[in-house]
Amino acid sequence: MNDQNDGAARARVSIREVAKYAGVSLSSVSRVLNGHPNVTPRLRKQVEAAVNTLGYQVNQVGAGLRRGTTRTVGFLINDIANTLFAEIMLGAEATLSEAGYLVTLISSQNGGDEAAINLFRNRRVDGLLAALADDTCPDTHRLIADSAADCPTVLLDRDMPIACSRVLTDHEQALNEAVDELVGAGHRDIALLTSSNRTRPGRERVRTVRSALARHGLAIRDDCLVAHDSPTALAGEASMRAFLRRPKADMPTAVIVGGGGGQLQVGVLKALRDEGVQIGRGMSVITLDDTPLVELHAPPITAIRRDVVAIGRKGAELLLKAMVDKDTTPRTIVIPVELIQRDSVRKLKPRP
Repeated sequence: MNDQNDGAARARVSIREVAKYAGVSLSSVSRVLNGHPNVTPRLRKQVEAAVNTLGYQVNQVGAGLRRGTTRTVGFLINDIANTLFAEIMLGAEATLSEAGYLVTLISSQNGGDEAAINLFRNRRVDGLLAALADDTCPDTHRLIADSAADCPTVLLDRDMPIACSRVLTDHEQALNEAVDELVGAGHRDIALLTSSNRTRPGRERVRTVRSALARHGLAIRDDCLVAHDSPTALAGEASMRAFLRRPKADMPTAVIVGGGGGQLQVGVLKALRDEGVQIGRGMSVITLDDTPLVELHAPPITAIRRDVVAIGRKGAELLLKAMVDKDTTPRTIVIPVELIQRDSVRKLKPRP
């Protein structure tokens, strides 16, 4: 028998065969495998020897279903191309795997949240971490609320009017610092490129830029505010090219860009390069995603930094508590931000 067939045969060994080989009852084997405290060292040794010899493998799914749990957690994201979610996943998976949970990922591809949630429900996941494509949809609200008893949910930088825990980024702090930096350097015509208002980050960025500029007696022009339903590099490039093709008097002197896990900023940087506009001289730029690209760019770009891995880790910690105690009071954790000042903001001369 070759190794592959031998492995398949060993995987089919039943608990009954283990009991027969060890010369003990089925219940004795079950107690040993489930870590029951009332097991003698001799019995444990007999059963473990039989398990090792026969190559018995515990059916984790079946065992979980008998206990009313599958030891799996769903992770719903809106765009698998968004590298931000890879870092969030690192934090979540490390915490959950340590607790004995397997994480299953589904991307709704900027839509289809309900279908993804229903798929997770059919797979009987024990909990859900959700970065939805649309956190404004009433049908999604009802679906998550109806699932709460069997499948607690923690929202990741999303917000909705239901009772569940959430981990949020302090976008208000981030944008206030960005606007203050630009206005302090003399900028008055500031553009914002961000993600859709169907998610909390997009809404918070637009709201905060408006209010931050108002503090300085300024306002953002409607034609300088673009919220992208699909915050891709191509979208960022197209928006930036549109700005640069305006008459100089109508062109913004600075742009704040964030969305798509850095994808929008990639497009912005490409458009500026192709049009021969030097960052920090011809156009001031602040990004809301501090990626290696903006740090290594020449010149380095001022950016908002946050602990993205902590979003996943904190979300997993909240979910573990909710899965253990379904009556746990929902909590909100806010991840702070930091403005990293570099060389991408030009100081303008005061207007006469």
